[in-house]
Amino acid sequence: MYDQWLPVPYGGLDGSSSRLREGPRFWRDTPRSEPREITPPAFEPLSRAEAKLHLRTGLTDEDAWFDRTIPAARRQVETDTNRTFVQTVWEMTFDQFPIERYIELPRPPLVSVASLSSFDLLTGLETVVDPSTYYLDTYSQPGRVILVPGKIWPTGVRWQQGGKVRWTAGYSGVAQAIASITRVGAVATVTTVAPHGYASNQQLTVFGADQADYNGTFQVTVTGAATFTYAVANNPATPATGVLTVASLGVPSRYVHAIALLLGHWNFHREAVTSGAARYSPDLYPLGYDALISDRIVGLG
Repeated sequence: MYDQWLPVPYGGLDGSSSRLREGPRFWRDTPRSEPREITPPAFEPLSRAEAKLHLRTGLTDEDAWFDRTIPAARRQVETDTNRTFVQTVWEMTFDQFPIERYIELPRPPLVSVASLSSFDLLTGLETVVDPSTYYLDTYSQPGRVILVPGKIWPTGVRWQQGGKVRWTAGYSGVAQAIASITRVGAVATVTTVAPHGYASNQQLTVFGADQADYNGTFQVTVTGAATFTYAVANNPATPATGVLTVASLGVPSRYVHAIALLLGHWNFHREAVTSGAARYSPDLYPLGYDALISDRIVGLG
């Protein structure tokens, strides 16, 4: 069943070496790579306008600084919480399949698994594991790939980087039905079936329109309890057709605020500290940051 873990001499199958490979390992003890970002998030959970509002500035000459620093702050908070905020595709290799009947995937919340592969011991050829042999636990954090009862992990895999997994992780909000999307010039107006509860400058994802230009993630301006507007390109037909839906990113507000706090902290320390200045040390996190990320996940990947 687990023949790839039988004691086999290193240096060849002819027994020329007396060094035996290790026995089976639990997943926590299995050497594996750091998750590698394959497809980065398409947008940030904190918009430039929201960041400027937090820092109480309307200056446009700082736009380049915001555009560079917002992703850096988001990555820092993701690292500190061991999570993924906006949906991202990750890939990770590992030396061997574990004793357990599950594999934990870091950077939750888990959304889907694109592929799970093994590499042959002798040829190194990659084989994609049949998805029918496993199912996903997207509720646990970290999420897990779990073997179906009666199935086993691939055997006869190479000793280093014997497996590889690619998955999507990130939050997604609850979708709401859209009654209509109309356009005047470059501005699209969305009317939802029920009051939406959104706020101006929030990032929302519109999907389901037959006219592709209406679909995507946009920064919106709220104009009413059930209406908001956003900028649209290429003059699509109006009104939009299709099964129209909108959803927020779903990133918990405490994490978005932690990103904003970090931005303010970094902005405050961009200049040299003058003598007697009442400032925090720049190598410390801002006040309240630890409380916002206090539910961090420990011991992943």
